[in-house]
Amino acid sequence: MNRHRHILVVISSFLLLLASCSKPDYRDSVLINTNDRTDVNTLFHSLRSTPEVFTVTAGTYSEVRLSKGTRFRFYPHSFKDNSGNILTSGTVRLSVIEMYSTGSALANRSVGLSGNQLLNNTGQVYVTATMDGVEIGVTKYGIDFYSPVHSGMPMGLYYGVTDYSDSLVRWMRVGNTAGTAVNATTLDSMSVVVIDTLGTGVGTVNIYRNYNQFDSCGALHWVSSQYPATVTTGLTDISVIPADTLFNSSNTAVFVVFPDYHMAVPVSNYDSHTHIFSMAVGYNIPLESRIDVVTIGHKNGLLYYSSQNNVTLTQGMVFSPVMTAHTVTEVLNLLATL
Repeated sequence: MNRHRHILVVISSFLLLLASCSKPDYRDSVLINTNDRTDVNTLFHSLRSTPEVFTVTAGTYSEVRLSKGTRFRFYPHSFKDNSGNILTSGTVRLSVIEMYSTGSALANRSVGLSGNQLLNNTGQVYVTATMDGVEIGVTKYGIDFYSPVHSGMPMGLYYGVTDYSDSLVRWMRVGNTAGTAVNATTLDSMSVVVIDTLGTGVGTVNIYRNYNQFDSCGALHWVSSQYPATVTTGLTDISVIPADTLFNSSNTAVFVVFPDYHMAVPVSNYDSHTHIFSMAVGYNIPLESRIDVVTIGHKNGLLYYSSQNNVTLTQGMVFSPVMTAHTVTEVLNLLATL
C-alpha cells in the first residue's frame, strides 16, 4: 500500500464481518454516573439528535421526504419480519436521524473512515423500523441523499460499523452491485401545494432537487452516501495536550475535522503519563490539509468544548486546547459551525 496516498488504519477483518450482525439501538437511554467516567459514548449521549418519526404501510409503495432532504422509497416487498417473511400489510414505524454536516455526524458519534480510507461525506442517516413495537428488517428499498448542487462525482453506498471499543461509527462499502453506486446526482422534482394566507390551496408548483439516488439499499441502522477522499501529500501525526490534564481518555474525545471533506477522524491514542492525545498507532493524516481540531470533554456533570479552526497542517503539530464549559445546546450550536 502506498503510504502517501492513504490514511492508515488497522482494522481487523473480524470487525468488518460484525457489520452484518444485529445491533442494539444506540440511542438506548443510560443513566450517567459522573463518578465513573469510563464510557465516553455514554457521557456524550445528550448530544445525539432527536429522530424524525413517520409511518408507512407494508406491502405498498411508499415515498417519504424528510426535513433535511433525504428521500426514502419503500417497495411492496421492502419489509420482512425477524423470520425473514415478507410483510404485506401493517403499519411500519420508522425513526430517522439525518446527518449532512460534520457537526451532526460528530454529535451522533460518526467519523469518516472506511478501513484505511478517508471518506468524503455527502449524507448519512440512522434509521430503524418497527411494527407493533418489534424491530423488523428489510429486503431492499430506495434511499436518495439530497445534494445542494449537481455533482458528477461517483458515489457509493456505505453501511455503518459500530463494533469498536470507542463506539464510533466507521463505514463499510456495499459491493458494486446494481443500485448501490451512482455516477452523478440525479435531478428530480416533487409537486408542492401552494397555500395562501387563509390556508387555502391555490395550486401546485414543482421543486427540483439533486439527489445521490440509490435503488437497492439492503440494510437499516447506519447508511450513507460517500466516496474516498483523494490524498496526494505526505502524512503526519499530531499531538493534542489539553491545558487541564483532568481531561483524559475516559472523559474526552478529540477529532480532526476536514472541512473540505465534510467529515472528521478521531485522535484516539492517549498516553496517561504525558497526557498527550495522538493518532492511533500506524494511523496518520495528510499534510497540507485544512483542518479544525475539536475537543469535547465531560467533567463534574458538565460538557466542555474547544475548537482550533482553519489550521493548515504541517509536520508534527502540537495543539493545546483550553476547555470551557457549555450547555448541551451551546455545544450543538458550536458543532453546527463546523
